[in-house]
Amino acid sequence: MRFAQLGLDVDLQVPVKGPHGGTFFLDFYIPSLGLWGECDGRSKYTDARLRGGKSAEEIVYEEKRRADWITGKTGLRLIRWGVEEVRTLAAFTAYLRVLGVASPGNLARRPDPNVAATLTRVP
Repeated sequence: MRFAQLGLDVDLQVPVKGPHGGTFFLDFYIPSLGLWGECDGRSKYTDARLRGGKSAEEIVYEEKRRADWITGKTGLRLIRWGVEEVRTLAAFTAYLRVLGVASPGNLARRPDPNVAATLTRVP
């Protein structure tokens, strides 16, 4: 939703072939910026039920290796954010700006009129 508010069309859950025949799925691909984006909550690392028997350290290490593979294979930068960064449009815009990511600031063209109208009312 925030990307649409910023005028950036995105593709969701885009597959990238992994190093051993598997596939990684990236949360977001922003073609106009040549970026991958991942939005992860804290619980992915801290909630034992979501870690599948792995330690938080193992999860972080695997994520690092995954990110290195994806950026190396595709040549595209990968950025991450969490709930705090997307709580408001202003917060997300400021976060992206700190990372050096410029955005047009206008509604994306993909949303239908009803979605676009809704987006204008979201903080």
